[in-house]
Amino acid sequence: QLTTSINVRSKEEVLNNKMVLEEIKNAEKTIKNMGRIMVRASGTEPKIRIMVEADTMELCKELTEKIVSKIRSEGLIDE
Repeated sequence: QLTTSINVRSKEEVLNNKMVLEEIKNAEKTIKNMGRIMVRASGTEPKIRIMVEADTMELCKELTEKIVSKIRSEGLIDE
């Protein structure tokens, strides 16, 4: 299991972004029934939390990075 938090400009924009949602669905297809993915807004901070459970840590890292990269490419990260 790997959990990552990233600072974002708008939690709602991330969670409603079509391209980000598509990347999350692709990640879910990759792990099928062998794990799970949860992407949620922090309740107290301007952050998105990404949790990936998969058979290997390498796969967790790969899928997390794909989701983070998509959020970044959509211009939604507050760096």
